[in-house]
Amino acid sequence: MELHSYSTAGLSFSYTESPRGSVVMMFQMRLLRFALLAAVLAANLHAQDSTTPELIRGGVIQVDGKPHSFDLFIPGSDTHAPPMPLLVALHGAGGNGRGQINAWLSVARANKFIVLAPNIDNSPQAWDTLYAHPEWICGAIDALAKSYPIDRHRLYLWGYSAGGMFMFYFSFLESRYFAAAAVHGGVIEDNKYEIADLATRKIPIAYYIGTRDQWWSTKQTRATRDALLLRGFEVHYVELKGEDHNFFTNSGEITEDAWQFFKQHRLPDGPIFDPLDREKIKNALRE
Repeated sequence: MELHSYSTAGLSFSYTESPRGSVVMMFQMRLLRFALLAAVLAANLHAQDSTTPELIRGGVIQVDGKPHSFDLFIPGSDTHAPPMPLLVALHGAGGNGRGQINAWLSVARANKFIVLAPNIDNSPQAWDTLYAHPEWICGAIDALAKSYPIDRHRLYLWGYSAGGMFMFYFSFLESRYFAAAAVHGGVIEDNKYEIADLATRKIPIAYYIGTRDQWWSTKQTRATRDALLLRGFEVHYVELKGEDHNFFTNSGEITEDAWQFFKQHRLPDGPIFDPLDREKIKNALRE
């Protein structure tokens, strides 16, 4: 009788062969059990090491010695997953970043994108500071990118009410930084459509308004839409019949539709942040 042995895939086998050619295979079961146990443990450890948990938190960034507050949603993800899109969500007067996080949470969680929601005090001075120094928002994105994989080709901008008014301004000034923008319940302030002429790139815009909005009539929003179309912008315009200024009443439908719009657009090259040219802005606004 002859004894033969061989190994494959890290497991050892042996068998005996009789002179009459019969083969009796004997598995080394103990080694097999240990190998399987080791494989299971390694797989569990790898799964724990390769995932990051979902995160909702507040944060503060210092720019030129001034603190700026924001709320943040980071979806849970595998560390080997591709970089995530990021949405900047601007609240209305009297609102806060956490309200925008909550409104976008379901869509952001399902589609694996980050939401950065700045907190702006309910004062004219706070909004004036935002208009004068929007670069701190980009600074916050840069800081996040050091810790999380962000798809710089897919940065998006959203604004509601007063945040929507700022969205127009910000998206035109930084049309090469954001891939697309969206707004609910806002218009271009004081019909100064010339601000759109500052856009280096015709940034795509989704535009939502309730037909019973207490602040803006559909006549005003259609005029804003038409001014943008006349200048060659892509505008996805949606009138919500019978709805008022309150975005949160229909936030689920609006955010889902806005995301479907957003994900069609990405920057072909990396984002470019254009420094503010205040003289150019004043001339455009005829100040």
